Order: sequence, then structure tokens, then C-alpha cells
Amino acid sequence: YDASEWVDGLNVGGTLRYTSSRDRDPAGDIDSTFTIDLRASYDTGYGTVYAHVDNLMDSDQQNPSATSVRNLPVAAEGRRFFVGYGVKF
Repeated sequence: YDASEWVDGLNVGGTLRYTSSRDRDPAGDIDSTFTIDLRASYDTGYGTVYAHVDNLMDSDQQNPSATSVRNLPVAAEGRRFFVGYGVKF
């Protein structure tokens, strides 16, 4: 979402992600999960400052690919924070 009408150069966005359950995995059942990711960036005129929060609610979930390959439950990543600054030239 371009939030420049509130603050010039501000962009905000997010992702809602649902993963269905699986019951045919050799490692056992994998429960369905729901995660929320938020993102924001601000163009300062000299570069862009950005911040991201992935898995905002810190949902407990399994990594379906790693669990299937290893035949044992493998936890997925929890909440992650990213902050950065970028310049294009």
C-alpha cells in the first residue's frame, strides 16, 4: 500500500499466509498454520529505510519440506525482524 498520502515516501504492506495440514507424511501429521508478515519502507531522498517482521504472531509450525525429507519433525523459523538501508545509483 502506498501510504504517501499520510507521509510522503512511505510504503506499507503485508502478507497473510495459510498452509494446509498434511496427513500422509512419514514423519507424522503436519498441522495447518497461519502467519502474518508486515513490511514498511520509507524513501528519504538519499536512500530507502526498510523494516520487515515475518511471522508476526510467532506461530509454532513445522517446515513441511524438511520434515518430509528427514522423516522427522523439523521446526520452521519463528518470528524474524529485518531492518535495512539501501541506496540505488
